[in-house]
Amino acid sequence: MTRVELVERRSGSVRFLCWPYEGIGMVHVLEPLVFQRSPWLVEEIASRAGGGDLRILKQVHGAQILGTGEVKEPFERTGDGLFGEGAGSLGVLTADCLPLLLFDHERMVLLHVGWRGMMGGIVERGCELFPEGSQVRAMLGPCIRGCCYQVDPSFVEEVGRRYPHIHGKGVVRCVGEHLYFDIPSAVAGILLRAGVLEVMDCGLCTFCGGDFPSYRREGERAGRMLTVAWRER
Repeated sequence: MTRVELVERRSGSVRFLCWPYEGIGMVHVLEPLVFQRSPWLVEEIASRAGGGDLRILKQVHGAQILGTGEVKEPFERTGDGLFGEGAGSLGVLTADCLPLLLFDHERMVLLHVGWRGMMGGIVERGCELFPEGSQVRAMLGPCIRGCCYQVDPSFVEEVGRRYPHIHGKGVVRCVGEHLYFDIPSAVAGILLRAGVLEVMDCGLCTFCGGDFPSYRREGERAGRMLTVAWRER
């Protein structure tokens, strides 16, 4: 994986972490409570971040990916991934899960990847939306990581059965009697096996990084981080 340092900027009182990648805009909005007030405010924030005509789903920790043409209003459809070509922006909300962007020179796929979605194959489904031979790249946003994501042995065994090729490659670490799972490392292994050309990772943890909402840390009180991605013109 390639480590990328994100750049912070502001629009009014709202803080963004921005990916410094030419041609693709992707930002993470560090104002979690804004999305509990109004779905239309989500569109406003997306516009201020740089994207427009936002598509965003009602997420259910599954593996369904919808095309932007199937989504007319914010949160009207259920799913955990969006696929688009051309103009417009894609959005996902997370509070420990991984916001994952896949893109080539024409297409973009933005995924909400938790352990359920990963085990359900959402990462592979995202990769399959690109034609064979595409030069696909990936951006891995802030999420809970192997430093903080404690799991039980049965989960590790289940992942090992589903993805034996990624097992033992920095995905699981043992500290005393506790096991910790690194979702970005697991997802990177899936992406590289699927032929993704480059995997870029911000390296930020939502649990121990105080700027982020975290369901594991805050429970039902946790807000949500909005990730918006678009193709720059």
